[in-house]
Amino acid sequence: MSTTSNRGGSKNGTVVRMAKRQERNTGEKYTPYGEYHFRESIERARSPYSLRNGITALALMGLCTGIYFYSLNVVKQEDFSDVPMPPEPTSEEKAEFERRGKEEASSG
Repeated sequence: MSTTSNRGGSKNGTVVRMAKRQERNTGEKYTPYGEYHFRESIERARSPYSLRNGITALALMGLCTGIYFYSLNVVKQEDFSDVPMPPEPTSEEKAEFERRGKEEASSG
């Protein structure tokens, strides 16, 4: 069975017939390694870069880890003594706050 297609290069509206791709009767998958593996040719092409990629990954992980722990250390040393604290609310203010919260919860 053939399919029709009017692909680029056809002039005067002529129809180009393309043959349907024949299926393999061997029962094997197209890739002998399964779905999630590279072919040997790609593995050979990537092998010169594997050491360099590993070193780069370790360097980036080390940089990120260093920045993370440096940030934690700097924040831990801050004492926040220069930040003024608001006064403690009085019992009347606490009661008013609780009353408003209950009113909003029942109306909303």
